[in-house]
Amino acid sequence: MLAHRPPTVADPHWRDEHHRRTTVGVTLAEHPEADRGEVLERHADAVSVVIHAAAAARLAGDQRHARALANQASRLCGELAGLWPAGSHEPLR
Repeated sequence: MLAHRPPTVADPHWRDEHHRRTTVGVTLAEHPEADRGEVLERHADAVSVVIHAAAAARLAGDQRHARALANQASRLCGELAGLWPAGSHEPLR
């Protein structure tokens, strides 16, 4: 069982056990090697669900929501490639 919650359409971010926003990279690092395949499966499933929601929004004529969801799916894909490291969503101090 994973300690982190995968992204959803309503909250397209990984959440740690304390419900803080995190990334797939951190999630992978904080889980044993035996669980990393499941983390990646859940990440891929989450991207698929978010992009399907974007497609549904587009078909419904809600371009603003479609763009927002497509952007979130893109960010999740970038996380997998290491483009959004831990803490990148935090404001600069």
